[in-house]
Amino acid sequence: MVAFQYLYQVSFYKFSQRFVSEIKEMVFEKLMNTNVAFWSKHKVGDMFTVLEEDISSIESLFTKSISGILSNTLIAVGISAYLIYIDKTIGIILILLTFSFALIQKKYGKKIEAYVVPLREEIADFSSYTNEILNNVNHIEMAGEVKRAYCGYCKKNRSVVEKAIKQLRMITALFSIVSSYSVIIIFVVLLMGAQRVLSGTMTVGVLFSLIIYVQRMFGPINSIGSEYISFKKNIPIFRRIFEVLDNKEVIQEGNYTPDLDLSGKISVNRIDFSYEESNQILKGLSLEVQPGEVVGIVGKNGCGKTTLMKLFTKLCVPQKGEILIDEVIIGDYQTDYLHHQVGCLLQSEFILSGSLRDVLDTKNRYSDHEIIETMKEFCLAIKDFPDGLDTMIKENSLNLSGGQVQKIALIRLFLQNKSIYLLDEPTSAMDIEAEKVICNVIRRKLEGKTALIITHREQILNICDRKIMLAEEQENEQEYYVRSVY
Repeated sequence: MVAFQYLYQVSFYKFSQRFVSEIKEMVFEKLMNTNVAFWSKHKVGDMFTVLEEDISSIESLFTKSISGILSNTLIAVGISAYLIYIDKTIGIILILLTFSFALIQKKYGKKIEAYVVPLREEIADFSSYTNEILNNVNHIEMAGEVKRAYCGYCKKNRSVVEKAIKQLRMITALFSIVSSYSVIIIFVVLLMGAQRVLSGTMTVGVLFSLIIYVQRMFGPINSIGSEYISFKKNIPIFRRIFEVLDNKEVIQEGNYTPDLDLSGKISVNRIDFSYEESNQILKGLSLEVQPGEVVGIVGKNGCGKTTLMKLFTKLCVPQKGEILIDEVIIGDYQTDYLHHQVGCLLQSEFILSGSLRDVLDTKNRYSDHEIIETMKEFCLAIKDFPDGLDTMIKENSLNLSGGQVQKIALIRLFLQNKSIYLLDEPTSAMDIEAEKVICNVIRRKLEGKTALIITHREQILNICDRKIMLAEEQENEQEYYVRSVY
């Protein structure tokens, strides 16, 4: 029996671990391919909760709930069969009472499930807020917003506690019913058994045996009830996981993969785009960029410059019109191929933590000497890093200045040798002298490459072959038009 229990538990644990691991990887892969529309509706903290807490609930379900329900059901069925064998009438009555108890549990289970959803949403919101605060704690301190952030944290924390207490009250009420069930069963057995003993149809020994087996049945029945409650609590969580897996708001995947690199011709044909129906960002935008051309894009804040970059990387899809690269609609390209051919640098560039070597040379293509020489070109001295290329870049680039982050991002991008480059304010964090040098380096690196550079800085605009201004004209209260002017 001990050996069986050991093998049973280990087998369930191994199965659940593998299953949970695969689910985590599937959810993470799905999240890494979601588009802007998805993240406009979901908070990062919510998805973090899905990955770290919700999926772990599946492990608990397999190792405890399901295995517990199966083993306890077998025990309860066996004891019930023996009770029927001892006294058919009492055994059947006990089974009917057990079914009645199960129906009551089912009713309360639905109420518990209804309490789980708002609690789950509150926890997700709290997690998102905490994540946002901790990621920007230095900015909050410098802005003197510590007290406001702390008050917001306390308010959300208390809200989570209040909803958790409400859920606990419902669960406690159900456990009280479970406890009363055992009292009722013992009372029924004693009452009916006593009548049989007095009438001479049952001995005291048989009645004593009935009571012992009924008491033994309490454990499995109570455990089944507890696992059922746990299962009902987890149902909304499971729905959330499968909603993410079934999400359709992902980067459009194409199946066209050319054998050669892109030449870099870009055509934008009368595209319209808005994040919300009431806020038109781009309307009727058309432009042509020839292979090897470096084009600067300027315009007021909010006119759609950064949105244009998102459209080129398939994070967004225009509501009207089309974008073509080398005469092929951008959505038709296989995404990995497009990422291999098109390099993108954002104004607030993100650098994943790791060694400086791994950050700069993501594909392990270059020798240390080649990396260091490229760093020199971009005025980034290796002596500024205590452990050279083995220096660890900390989370959120805490051990780097803003200028260093931009230079590292540029080096990483140009070491990847793309056919097309999309740069958003690539020198905004640099001083004037450094910018002059870096702009000349960027111009050399872009020789024979197609590039779109979003900027308001004259130095970087001077290396462009031509400029395009995205102009905003308010023709009525509802609609904005954005066009290529010159």
